[in-house]
Amino acid sequence: MTDFSLRAARVQLGALLAALALAIVIALGITTGAFVLSFAVQRDLARQALLLEHLTWIFPAIVDSAILGATIAIVIISKLNMNKRDRGFYIALAVSVVVISILGNAYHAYHAAIAAQESIGGGGDLGFIPLTPAIAAAIAIIPPTLVLAFTPRNHNPGEGSRIGVRRLPFDRRKCHRQ
Repeated sequence: MTDFSLRAARVQLGALLAALALAIVIALGITTGAFVLSFAVQRDLARQALLLEHLTWIFPAIVDSAILGATIAIVIISKLNMNKRDRGFYIALAVSVVVISILGNAYHAYHAAIAAQESIGGGGDLGFIPLTPAIAAAIAIIPPTLVLAFTPRNHNPGEGSRIGVRRLPFDRRKCHRQ
């Protein structure tokens, strides 16, 4: 390899690592934001379901912990040579708990928008014009949907699941310095 080739490979590796680090930071930011918003909404839903006030935090903790646990399991299993049933279980678990979060967020936002519209209709002033219930619900499902989108789902662990370099035909004779 020439010095130019080595420099180019180092630059490509550096760019790849920088892009990977940026992607991880973005994914963590989206996930953290989604968990914070989801936690607040689910806690309010638990309150509306007449759970004892001091216990309302448990419901969102269960849902969000299940999402986190399933996601971690998917990442670990994607790095191991596990059978389809095990991978499928954790993917189904992640999808199920994210769907619970999506439905809870949509329900909460829809009914909050209706209450806000009724308040304004009754002469109240919220200081803003609330969205229609359908639009409010659509916006409320964006964070948990992004959590699901960022959840890795590798269905073929033999291809691309492990970090590494694609092997190319290699001829040692062409690598000696001249």
